[in-house]
Amino acid sequence: MNFTMNATAKKAFELGCVESATTFAQTCVKNAFPTFNFREFTLTRFLPHNLYLEARSLNHQFVIKSVTVNKIKVWEVYCHRVSMGASPDKQVLLDYESLEFATYTN
Repeated sequence: MNFTMNATAKKAFELGCVESATTFAQTCVKNAFPTFNFREFTLTRFLPHNLYLEARSLNHQFVIKSVTVNKIKVWEVYCHRVSMGASPDKQVLLDYESLEFATYTN
């Protein structure tokens, strides 16, 4: 990988550390949806060479992946409700380096 990233992401994706990948996923979800509290968060799929993670909470499923939008690398965080409820699917882009909120997507 020829890009820079924060220490947790580096440990997760370059070294394949599942614990760091879980922390990274939790951080992405928290930054993407700061007003939500997702209970029982678990990493369910981790593909370090593809910069791709899947996770779930008690009521939601998440996909986190590295994408390029307008020639800028970002993290895409997708949220889908898997239990009863009427929450629409949500998709957010985070800054690649800082993991700060960038924008909502359709």
